[in-house]
Amino acid sequence: MHQEKERQQRELNRAEVEFRATNQLQHTRNEWDLNRPDGKQVDQPARVGDDDPRLGPASMQRFDGEDLSAGDRKKAQVEQAKTWWEEQAAIKAGMKAAEAEAQMAHDEFVKYQDMVQQDAAAQEAALRRDMNRTTLEINMQLAEERRLREANARDSDLAANMTELDTTMTSPMLTEDP
Repeated sequence: MHQEKERQQRELNRAEVEFRATNQLQHTRNEWDLNRPDGKQVDQPARVGDDDPRLGPASMQRFDGEDLSAGDRKKAQVEQAKTWWEEQAAIKAGMKAAEAEAQMAHDEFVKYQDMVQQDAAAQEAALRRDMNRTTLEINMQLAEERRLREANARDSDLAANMTELDTTMTSPMLTEDP
């Protein structure tokens, strides 16, 4: 009998647990909102805005200097800063590309200038060689003419000296020829 009583008690306890599990769920209880573990996550904020109808004069929810849109404003500021950064990066990239292009143009110009200078130097060297060759030829011709003139002058001096010598030697006065 004692066992029968225990069995009935167990049966009754199991039926009670089963009833509670099927009919008395936690979210259907009156005190569920007070003891709910995720109550803070699903609960509505104490105040949604200045026009919240739940706020009465004694709710102590509206204060001067309060900024309800701080989160939205910060998001907008971050977006604006990101936009400005992207604009500045694009401007900087454009300036860098323009600078690279200008540097390439300058390098091409310097290369062209060097080529023109080398051509001018080569032409000047060729003209200088031609001028030096012509000057050398003229100087050689003048030297030859001078040598011939000096040789002719020496020959004429020699001939004049020989004539004078011959004249002197054959002169009747110097030879005392009567």
